[in-house]
Amino acid sequence: MDLRDDLFQSFGELLYVIFNQDNGISDHQFQGIRQTLQQVSWGEEVYWSFQYEAQHHPEPEKLFYQVLDAFSQFGPQETYAPFFTLILHLIHQSESSDLKEQRLKKFERFRFLIMERFQNDQNIK
Repeated sequence: MDLRDDLFQSFGELLYVIFNQDNGISDHQFQGIRQTLQQVSWGEEVYWSFQYEAQHHPEPEKLFYQVLDAFSQFGPQETYAPFFTLILHLIHQSESSDLKEQRLKKFERFRFLIMERFQNDQNIK
């Protein structure tokens, strides 16, 4: 795999972490994510990764830190901004305000931690 493939795999994993709940991901949410991802050139690769994680049910907190480590290794990338915008769009489509709030907290936690890592990384200028 190259960086691009690894990056899109990590995007799908992060989507899984954010949208997975105790009872899984609803069919409605799957459809919304798929439709939204179809609008971006890299959406198919991200959806494949998201779907893979949903089928294999990894432990979300462990996967959260694996994705955080992967983003740290990739360093800042141009595709983060449009991907984060896409995540926020999907979060705001959540079925309920409780789900929206839970997902937003997960996303903001991730965004805070990755920014903190980038700011503390001496190799990033």
